[in-house]
Amino acid sequence: MALLAAAAGATAQTAPMVGGRPQQMLGVKLNVGDFDRSRDFYLSVVGLKENAGSAPGGSPVRLSSFSFSGAYDDTFLMIIGDPGKPPPAKGGGLANLVFKVSSVHAVVDRARKAGSPVLHEPASAHGMASLVVGVIQDPDGNAVELVGTSGN
Repeated sequence: MALLAAAAGATAQTAPMVGGRPQQMLGVKLNVGDFDRSRDFYLSVVGLKENAGSAPGGSPVRLSSFSFSGAYDDTFLMIIGDPGKPPPAKGGGLANLVFKVSSVHAVVDRARKAGSPVLHEPASAHGMASLVVGVIQDPDGNAVELVGTSGN
């Protein structure tokens, strides 16, 4: 979280341009063990909107893409459920997902009500009283870091 707080205090820089548009991170793809449970977690607990979902070409593999706006060109999270593969190891090597949310406390409350572990209660980030950070756990054991302002 110290890295996040340091990044939040950094000055804005202009992203390099590619084809007349700024470069950006497009998204994260996450293998999940229980597709339906993970889909529900990211929709109802974190508050993302589903952009698209499918099973490619009759395959048993299921995909679903999410963002806060529901727009396909926003930074996205894609979950991938493949019943032919063993579930990912707890945490799967992913350090954590980080989402900026309107209310860290509200998301942590929804997580608690949904039975998701709360790894770090909402608190001011180190040295940044205006920044609130909380950490919850998704159904596959991935840490989900929530960032907001102290007024929310």
